[in-house]
Amino acid sequence: MRIIEGLGTAVLLGLAAVPFAAQPARAAPLQVFSLTATGPSAIPGRSDLRLRGIAFAVSRDTLLTAPLAIGVAADFAQNPQFGRDGVPARAIQLDALGPGEQPTLSAQARPFAGRVAVLDRGAQQPALTPMPLSACAVQDADHVVQAAGGAAVTVTPVRDGGVVTHFDVAQPAGGWDARASLGAPVLRDGRVIGVVTDATADGRSVEVTPIAAVADLLPEDAEVDCDPRVSVGALDDMRSDMQDIARRLSGLDSDIRAQTSRVEAAEQTAQLAMSALADVAGDLSDLQTALTSGTDIEPILNRMSLRLQRKLPLVNAVSTIEDYLQRPTWKARAKSDGGELQLTFSYRTQLPGPQFSDRLRLCMRVINPVQSSDDQQHYFRARPFYAAAAQQDEAGLVRCERVNVASSAVLTDSGEYRFEVWRSDLAGMFDDYREDRDWIPRGYEWSGLFYAALVRPAPGGTGPAGPAGSADEQGDQVILRVLVKFPDRQGGDGGVVPVQCMLFDSDQSVIDFLAQRAPRSDSMGFDDVSGLDLDPQNTSDECVLASAQ
Repeated sequence: MRIIEGLGTAVLLGLAAVPFAAQPARAAPLQVFSLTATGPSAIPGRSDLRLRGIAFAVSRDTLLTAPLAIGVAADFAQNPQFGRDGVPARAIQLDALGPGEQPTLSAQARPFAGRVAVLDRGAQQPALTPMPLSACAVQDADHVVQAAGGAAVTVTPVRDGGVVTHFDVAQPAGGWDARASLGAPVLRDGRVIGVVTDATADGRSVEVTPIAAVADLLPEDAEVDCDPRVSVGALDDMRSDMQDIARRLSGLDSDIRAQTSRVEAAEQTAQLAMSALADVAGDLSDLQTALTSGTDIEPILNRMSLRLQRKLPLVNAVSTIEDYLQRPTWKARAKSDGGELQLTFSYRTQLPGPQFSDRLRLCMRVINPVQSSDDQQHYFRARPFYAAAAQQDEAGLVRCERVNVASSAVLTDSGEYRFEVWRSDLAGMFDDYREDRDWIPRGYEWSGLFYAALVRPAPGGTGPAGPAGSADEQGDQVILRVLVKFPDRQGGDGGVVPVQCMLFDSDQSVIDFLAQRAPRSDSMGFDDVSGLDLDPQNTSDECVLASAQ
């Protein structure tokens, strides 16, 4: 059989109330509706579109239907009230099926990912009566489609290798309108087991999307037999418990490490003291004798002083080694979940020491196309671009996020700072930049590439950071520099994926990297690095050092 294409489209509809003078008496509850979608066409050669289907209630406020019953949004002309990228100029009318006078509802559609379309009733409209739902396994038995015009059509599942592929239709004597029945509920033993989402042209076969496949789109209060949904509240409680356990384990590990470091430091101090005492042990005996006899003790004290002074270089050397072993070695990880990017910076030292900092900030600049190299403020091949990227500005060219961690007095050999970045925030910065530059072609999109500086504020200050990674007059310091390429937009739930990113030790090293990997080109009338890949072969979420390439 040939299934009608276009099943991948689904939308979320918000219903708007149609005022009416009074609620008429009705003989049947508001459960099943005939649906009509109309609007001006965006298809060349067609002036208007008109589609029909069925919708049914799954809760007091929500209905389901088939995406094909309301049509593809791109086939409708755009509503001028919402701009070029707004909603389609499409009107959706719902007329309740059943005896007696019934109210008419209207809907406004908006895009939504799913195998069915979801409708929400307006706040001023009467409550709906939900139909009983079932997500249990489909039985090999007759089912009933509540079709257009109130007809009851019998359908039977057909399997291939144990999997239901479609339903065969037992044609009623008077025939039936399969196209106008898209979105109709499929019932077994009085419960809805699925939605008619497609049909063959002759109406002899229908495709049914089971309730089990779209259970996650149902409202939380919808009651479903064999409900496969996991309670959001239970997940939140479990996540909270796991985070609490992780915090406790992390704190215990830090305490153990700090205690170990204190013991080691005490042992080193004791060894130095014992060594010094051993060197002057004979002098101490002489000093005790001199004190007892009343003889001059100054020569003995001078001799002890000379011997102890020889230990001072050792003490200074120990201090220097300690500073070296407590220098942090940094790593960075980047991963994306849809439109959210998690950037995690962590460090380790060879010897436990004071906490690196209890507050850091991450300042970001979008890598935008530049028409003239004289535009040093925006030119990503010039040092002023990176020097200005360590502080937030009033022009909106730099965006900074701050993170605070609990201050700790115990010694530690590690630390972690995590930032969350949203693609929409950085894309908005690009849109603001493009708005005033008509030389950027229409349809040109941000490449996803941006620069970020990890900055440690001066103690007691929150001022801007100085250039080139060295402390400025206010003491702020750039710790790390990173180039990150946000992945392309993902539809639906794409899952957590690693993100291309690269670490640099100086502003100049970033400039040199771009010069080598993306040399200047004026083929488009401006300089751009939109096609640059940072490290496409790296499948982990760990950022790679540019010097290691």
